[in-house]
Amino acid sequence: MPPRRYALGAMRELDNELRKAKAEERAAVERVKRLQAAQAALLGRPPARKHQRRLARQDIRAYLAKHPGSLAVEIAEALRVPPTNVGTHLSNGKREGEFQQHRNRWSLTEQESRSERAEAP
Repeated sequence: MPPRRYALGAMRELDNELRKAKAEERAAVERVKRLQAAQAALLGRPPARKHQRRLARQDIRAYLAKHPGSLAVEIAEALRVPPTNVGTHLSNGKREGEFQQHRNRWSLTEQESRSERAEAP
């Protein structure tokens, strides 16, 4: 069974190489994060953070009541959530008649706009 012995040796080498590659990958990811934070600081943007809070459609509704005609990215930055989450809520809200889109800018529909003004203190 000498071929099996060689296979086990080769498997050990592959495992070691994979461990090294994964460690290098983690280091590269950390380096990218540091570089992005430095770039954001130079551009005057807030540093990227882990998104710890859940986004509710009500958050987007409240934002658009104050900032009609916003881009999805602007909403995401203001609410500090991933743009994909905002996009999902906007698309679903558009389908349900809450939001409207014109040239990639979002606002409340007239009906939602009236109800937001009525709910405002």
